[in-house]
Amino acid sequence: MDFVAIGSPSGLHATHGIAAARRGLHILTEKPIEITTKRADALIEAAECYGVKLGVTFQDRVKPGIRQLREWIRAGVLGRILLVDARVKWYRPPQYYGDSQWRGTMALDGGGALINQAVHTVDLLVWLLGDVLRVQSRTATALHAIETEDTVLSILEFSSSALGVLQATTAAYPVIRGGWRSADQRAP
Repeated sequence: MDFVAIGSPSGLHATHGIAAARRGLHILTEKPIEITTKRADALIEAAECYGVKLGVTFQDRVKPGIRQLREWIRAGVLGRILLVDARVKWYRPPQYYGDSQWRGTMALDGGGALINQAVHTVDLLVWLLGDVLRVQSRTATALHAIETEDTVLSILEFSSSALGVLQATTAAYPVIRGGWRSADQRAP
């Protein structure tokens, strides 16, 4: 089976994936599948048209603990899930965005902390609890000089009737040696 793994900037996944599909190559793209639903749909349509398989890398689904949790939820071992709390509190130093021509841009990144860091957590929430029926969110660019959000807070209602809170940021300063690192300090 011939395939291509796409790890280019998010906003180029459809362009590269469609080119691969036209050559009869199966496609495994890094997350997210694309940055707009229109381009994601075009990539899906191309894969179907050319008869190739299309997958998106969500490696957390194969972790043994996560798979066990999914089995327990499906079997009702944990009872009905009422409330979930998901947190992705990371820190990306300014050079993470500054040294890149695409990170933090709407044109090629499509978003910030949510679509690039927390997307794995969102995928797991949906995989474990079902589709999101309602969402209410607030985003902010709290720290970084980027076009996209670096912080998001969402309240989610799942098809399983569970409610959830998602917090995601790339602006959470790491704790080191009992103290907080300032924004202009670099990791040792």
